Amino acid sequence: MIHYSHPCPEGRFGNQTKRTRASECTPCTRGFYCHKAGITKPTDRCYAGYYCVEGAKYPNPNDTHAGAPCPPGFYCESGYYEPAACPKGTFGPRERLTNISECVDCYGGYYCAEDGLAAPNGTCDPGYYCKRRAVLSNPVGEIYGDVCPRGHYCPAATTTPFKCPPGTYNNKTRALEPSDCISCEPGYYCEGYGLTQPTGQCDGGWYCTRGAYTKRPVPQVNQTHNNSDDFTCPLYSLNFTGGICRKGNYCPRGSSREMPCPAGMFCDRDGLSSPSNNCTAGYYCKGGDTVSNPVSCSAGYYCPEGTPVERACPPGTYLPYTGKSKESECLNCTAGYYCPLSHMTQVIFECLQGYYCPPRSVNNNTAVCPKGFSCPTGSGTPQRCLPGEYQNEEGQWRCKTCDPGYYCDPTNLDTGVVKPSNCTPGHYCPSGTKYEKEFNCSAGTYSEQYNLHEHSQCTLCPRKMFCDSAGLTRPTGLCAPGKYRNTFFVSFFIHVIF
Repeated sequence: MIHYSHPCPEGRFGNQTKRTRASECTPCTRGFYCHKAGITKPTDRCYAGYYCVEGAKYPNPNDTHAGAPCPPGFYCESGYYEPAACPKGTFGPRERLTNISECVDCYGGYYCAEDGLAAPNGTCDPGYYCKRRAVLSNPVGEIYGDVCPRGHYCPAATTTPFKCPPGTYNNKTRALEPSDCISCEPGYYCEGYGLTQPTGQCDGGWYCTRGAYTKRPVPQVNQTHNNSDDFTCPLYSLNFTGGICRKGNYCPRGSSREMPCPAGMFCDRDGLSSPSNNCTAGYYCKGGDTVSNPVSCSAGYYCPEGTPVERACPPGTYLPYTGKSKESECLNCTAGYYCPLSHMTQVIFECLQGYYCPPRSVNNNTAVCPKGFSCPTGSGTPQRCLPGEYQNEEGQWRCKTCDPGYYCDPTNLDTGVVKPSNCTPGHYCPSGTKYEKEFNCSAGTYSEQYNLHEHSQCTLCPRKMFCDSAGLTRPTGLCAPGKYRNTFFVSFFIHVIF
């Protein structure tokens, strides 16, 4: 019988003798391929980008038994019998990668937490940022990422933290969105990017409403920023964030709004941090005034420097002029009149009869008229009773006529006559007698009695006696020898005279 030798089939090689069956040929070594029959060793290494398991026939197998193209997430260098996984932090986006350098770094904002990934696991968590080759979705203190720092915000898939824009700040870590950047509080400004706190208070003379990014905000330059290279504008971005304080207002350092100039003061220009000064004396400022003399003080009022309101001249005074500044310029109410109201501009009310009203009187019965005086309507002072008059009662508007038998002489008195004096002997006192000796008993008569009120009450000089002068209280003496007094003639003469 003739025996034939058979070549080892493709996918196998034979490097020994005395094989009797094909199965005794050695399967092609892993990582190699055996392309021809009857070979004594593997043809060569499998191609890069493929892996060859035992018994591979081709350098680029494409079946599940002898090998296959290197799958996504893996790489296969020449001669690999199994795929090598792309390491954590990378991924293999396609088949047939030939070496580790072809594994793609995990994109910024994404993470690749496992070996052999064909794509990133997903985006990094909000509040964190991930640079390239991130392994964790929420890295803390890693070379490839960290928590979102203060002054920034990090939405999902953030590669580099976004800076909070001018006019905002953020003093917390792990901010997620633009709205986590806090708009600068009223009265403060936030100048620049990525602030963790306000820069400072707005300058005096200016005010900052909200979101200001300069200490002297003005509408022409304080427009909303929009620079996508640095940040995304927050939803609450504002165009108007403040301005210069206008005339009639003032703005201390750190003001959030214009403050109206206070009453009693004026603010005469833009950009004031405090009021300009007090209002001018003789004028008053109601508030929000731009000049020092906005309203002249009215008649009946006075306005000291810096007054917010007119001040009324007090009762007992009046003032017919405008623009006065002191209470001392209020005029005393004229004597004989009274001024019961404040802010009177003229004198119109006369004092009541029986009373007198000195200057600055408030009531119509300021002072009761004293005894010895009279006070008709409109009296500024009591009027002393004239000679021949008296007044023994208070509160009277005229004096009484001196009674018959009395005289009323105020010559040596400080007041007018209060109590009439008895008519003295030798005299008589009709009604209204002014002086003690105004009316004498005439020559030829005398009187020893008080309170005579007419001449007929004087006593005729007795017979054999004579009364040679007026005002006698007794006869002068006896008639001389050889003389006599004709009583009838004297009586007739007196009757004719009086």
